[in-house]
Amino acid sequence: MPHIRVYLVDDHEIVRRGLSAFLDTAADVAIVGETGDGHVAIRDLISLDESNGVDVLLTDLMMPALSGFDLLQQVKSLSHPPRVIVLSAYGDSERVRRAFDLDAAGYVKKSARPDSILEAIRAAANGRQYVDPELAVQLAQGSLDPDVPSLTPREREVVTLVAQGMSNLDIAHELFISERTARTHVSHVLGKLGFESRIQLALWALDGGRGNDQA
Repeated sequence: MPHIRVYLVDDHEIVRRGLSAFLDTAADVAIVGETGDGHVAIRDLISLDESNGVDVLLTDLMMPALSGFDLLQQVKSLSHPPRVIVLSAYGDSERVRRAFDLDAAGYVKKSARPDSILEAIRAAANGRQYVDPELAVQLAQGSLDPDVPSLTPREREVVTLVAQGMSNLDIAHELFISERTARTHVSHVLGKLGFESRIQLALWALDGGRGNDQA
């Protein structure tokens, strides 16, 4: 089984040690480096880029030397930029939205279940985006702006479930419909709102369904 090469960035050593110890238990993950300094991370990523590279960068947001937002911006210039997952103590919609605007592949709160971090890493390595379901529920608060036009009551239910990180199969089970019908609902909603992906839809829902110009 090929390993997912992961680099850890967090200025709290105990957090890095805990993450490293947990991820070492996953057969498909290999920790290729770690640091508490964003500047060191960039230098290491450049060096690793010349060898086997890094598949996933797992970073905190609030760090003294170089923030996670800065890292998201700077890794774009690498020849083979890693997919970046934000792991933060903060889960407000403004930070989540900004991270995804900077092409984050995932966002997970530090209080999330450890398995969520592993799920996010695997999703990122496979080209998908990930929002921790517990964070999605917290932000979505179970409702959308009532003034959102054109969505049927069923489609509003589907949007809320997408924001909670549910797959089409999960949505089907929740609403007692077929997976094909769930997939059709999601497709129709994306078309109505002009979004290209579920993550755009989820972020829009997390923001209460207010505007879609920045989703």
